[in-house]
Amino acid sequence: MAKRNADGAAGPDPGFPEIRVVEASAGAGKTYALAARYLRLLMEPGEELGAILAITFTNKATREMKGRILDLLKKLALDAFDRPEERDALSEKLPASGGAVASRAAALVDRIVRNYHSFQVQTIDSFINSLLSGCAYELNLSPGFSITRDRGDYLAWSVDRCVERAAREPEIRETIEAFVTHYLVFDRGARWLPKEEILRTVAMLSDERDRHGGRFVASGVSPEPAVDALRRMLLRLQARIPEGTHANLAKALRTAVSARGRLDLGALSSVYFVRDEFPMTKGREAPPEIRELWRRIRAAIPEAAEAEARAFFDCDVRLFGFASDECAARAREDDLVFLGELNRRARELLASGRVGVPELYLRFATAFRHFLIDEFQDTSGLQWMNLEGLVREALSTGGSLFYVGDRKQAIYRFRGGDAELFDRVAADLAGQAPVRRETLGLNRRSCRAIVEFNNEIFSPGNVARFVASLSPERDDDPRALRPEDIDRIAEVFGSARQTHLPGRAPGFVTVEGVDGDRVRERLVPLIRELCGRFEPREIAVLARGNEEVEEIASWLSEEEIAAASERTLSVAHHPLVREICALLRFLDSPVADLAFAAWITGAIFTAAAGVSADEMRGFIFSLRDARRRGGTAYLYRAFRDRYPAAWAAHFEELFRNVGFVPLYELATDILRRFGVHRRFGEYRGFFLRFLELIREQEKDRGDIASFLAYLEAGTGEDLFVRYPGVNAVRVMTIHKAKGLGFPAVVVPFLDFDPGGARGAPRYRTVRRGEDAALVRLEKKYTRLSPRLRDEDRDEHRRRVADELNAVYVAFTRAAEELRVLLPAPKRGRNAAEGLIPAAFRERGEPRAGTVRGQAARPSAVDSGPPDYRDWIAFLREECVDPGEILRRGEIERGEVLHCILALLGDLSGGGAEEALRRAAAGARERFPGRRCLPDCEAVVRRLLDRPWAARLFAPGAGAEVFTEKEIADASGGIRRIDRLIVRPESVRVVDFKSGAAHREAHRAQLRGYAALAAARYPGRAVAGTLVYLDRGEAEEVAL
Repeated sequence: MAKRNADGAAGPDPGFPEIRVVEASAGAGKTYALAARYLRLLMEPGEELGAILAITFTNKATREMKGRILDLLKKLALDAFDRPEERDALSEKLPASGGAVASRAAALVDRIVRNYHSFQVQTIDSFINSLLSGCAYELNLSPGFSITRDRGDYLAWSVDRCVERAAREPEIRETIEAFVTHYLVFDRGARWLPKEEILRTVAMLSDERDRHGGRFVASGVSPEPAVDALRRMLLRLQARIPEGTHANLAKALRTAVSARGRLDLGALSSVYFVRDEFPMTKGREAPPEIRELWRRIRAAIPEAAEAEARAFFDCDVRLFGFASDECAARAREDDLVFLGELNRRARELLASGRVGVPELYLRFATAFRHFLIDEFQDTSGLQWMNLEGLVREALSTGGSLFYVGDRKQAIYRFRGGDAELFDRVAADLAGQAPVRRETLGLNRRSCRAIVEFNNEIFSPGNVARFVASLSPERDDDPRALRPEDIDRIAEVFGSARQTHLPGRAPGFVTVEGVDGDRVRERLVPLIRELCGRFEPREIAVLARGNEEVEEIASWLSEEEIAAASERTLSVAHHPLVREICALLRFLDSPVADLAFAAWITGAIFTAAAGVSADEMRGFIFSLRDARRRGGTAYLYRAFRDRYPAAWAAHFEELFRNVGFVPLYELATDILRRFGVHRRFGEYRGFFLRFLELIREQEKDRGDIASFLAYLEAGTGEDLFVRYPGVNAVRVMTIHKAKGLGFPAVVVPFLDFDPGGARGAPRYRTVRRGEDAALVRLEKKYTRLSPRLRDEDRDEHRRRVADELNAVYVAFTRAAEELRVLLPAPKRGRNAAEGLIPAAFRERGEPRAGTVRGQAARPSAVDSGPPDYRDWIAFLREECVDPGEILRRGEIERGEVLHCILALLGDLSGGGAEEALRRAAAGARERFPGRRCLPDCEAVVRRLLDRPWAARLFAPGAGAEVFTEKEIADASGGIRRIDRLIVRPESVRVVDFKSGAAHREAHRAQLRGYAALAAARYPGRAVAGTLVYLDRGEAEEVAL
């Protein structure tokens, strides 16, 4: 900490430059540690707000950290801590004390609010986006380039483009043919149409490249020479196989060389091919020439296996090169960057040397001196490479690096996260600044029983014992981890032991075995039991995959237990939204009978039309016989004939407007027309998110068909409706739960599967400088090659660590109760049983009593259902009638007449002729050169001579006259009333018309004006007069 002066302020901190590494186990308060560090830096004398950069990995974490920083500053400024020890603990971390802290904190709050753009707490993607925006020219992009998350359409277009080019470009044709041949030979889940496999491969390689950066290159290895040489030796062995050869070897040999004219390396993984001596039956010995041939075969097998494994993806890589070039060119044309490639594009820019750190700071308009990084265990090597230059520059100028994380919670390796960076970065930078390490060991989230349970389960000794028990006995099996591999895994959990806060409830932990087919039978009663002690929103059910989440959510929903999951809160899966989509699909294609049937039998239409779903279903089924007799072809036509009134009221307008109005306006018209918000207000969030999605996608998917296709294919948070106040059991994946805490947590499907059954890729990315290559890690290769086996063993070690980390994250989410189910598979044993010894399977005791009373939450302000304007009708009223263009002379004459009349005020004092001359002069000034001006002046003069004109133009004392009076309607639109006469007891609306061809429309318009006047002047009698100027007539309109 900095040395303080007598007034409590601090001088320049002699502790910089500094690298501080904080390992914070679950619930230890890493966000608080980051916020406190930020305050400590911000309070350094002369430190600029914009010179401190805090990087998080999610928008939620960004909001949380910003809120925590401001909250702590306000507490310091107002001395508003709940406990004195909390204030003292924070003050110890700051370079000031006493009154100096409070005054500086108040000043910092003001500085942050006034310079919020310099409050640099942001996600890594946001920071990289800023970097790329400042260097858009070097990337051949405009400064305002767009970022899009989904590139599926672009990749599909790129593959189509490659197939099209293959017809005239031999290189691409040969690459596609090689891919298809390889695809069929190796039977990678062969489908009838290989184009789907091509697209899947291109998408997979795109994601892999974004995780690791660089470009994929072919292996440079041709496996054919090594494989063919090995096959020739095996054929020679088969021809000379001696009497007494082990039968299983002879059988494996026949299988290997008879595989459709090529060598099947998989058959060589037999235990007999890995023996150093030629396998003979007992008492027999192979001839010397066979032993020599066997020695050469044994030496050639690893070479052939390695060659084929390293060249396995060569055709994929070449095809990906063509497709990715097409995709990149199309993206440049559209001036966009894909979200997933931000870090890769930044790395390519920085590695090219076109932009250095000083120039970056110039474009950022600031120089960062201090870096704070959250969740460092999930940082990828690519992300760190983008930051490293900036960090080194900061350290060289007296800055600092502070990063916090927990290697035990590294569960995002599939996104490129590299937990080994946690130690490696500090070691690499140690020459530039001293490294100070800190471990946060106090668990502020969980009760004693949960903390003690996790201390036992994740102790290094228990972890090492468990991992060792997973290893098979065969040394040539990549799953057979070596002692040093086990030690590396166990070392990560060296800091797992935590203490707990005193004075809290004991907490409760249970681990139960259950038959794999009876998980539901145990889970549902368990949730009901927990609902007796906790609010549903306080209970979380955690699973590994989305399929399990959907299954659990459906179980709970069927048992009438409120459950909130990505599926239950997904716009695409909400039944009422799906009804609206069915209507849109019908409007887009009226021959879509299924869509029309789904709409007319749905809840929205039946409620609006006042019919029952049973009646609609009966109508649909009644058409079967009619269709057999050659009746109406399409369902909507039969409906229109059977229910003409319902068709006219609910479909006619929509049917006529579709294709002529934007999708967003069409959707809002549907919601308004069928009273969806009014009738189904509890689901308003889904309807509003549905409209938001239409707006967000309207640039790329503005038509009905493409938007519905996006909605059907969309997944993840884009479609998620956030209901913070919904009181439902949370069902989510362990990955989604990371960083969250819940009073009660249930893990119903605990297992341990590092073998890849969850879809783990059977390949490994190998770095080659800035480039990368892929190696196939299939059993038939790894068993034959010690080098590949070591690579696969290292990958298996990482998968074991991933599984342990996922279990650790799941077990550390609970604050008061942790309930775990261990499903027994139909065959074998659940490997997770070995992690939890029987003595640890129950600890503590459940909370006594029923659901605790919670402090009343401030209820959200319900603004009522949205009132959508009928844009179709509005546009009809506001837009120019085509006929008006043909009557341009009449329109100009009407404008002059209205101008003269508007300039005629209250003529009650006489002088009508003089007032008319002034009004006509004003009209000439506004419309110079109009030939109709004399005629218009004469028309108004004749009008003023009419007997009834006096009551409209000279209403007498007590009347107030307004011309062109503007009044706002309920939707905010402005209406202008030609002449409004207001008396204390009455109001008269006067509307001037030059022609009398549409009298009924004129009356309707006047009644609308009269309604606005009545609302503006409540309690007064309202009258309305239509004045036809050319006819010199006045009509009193009944209101």
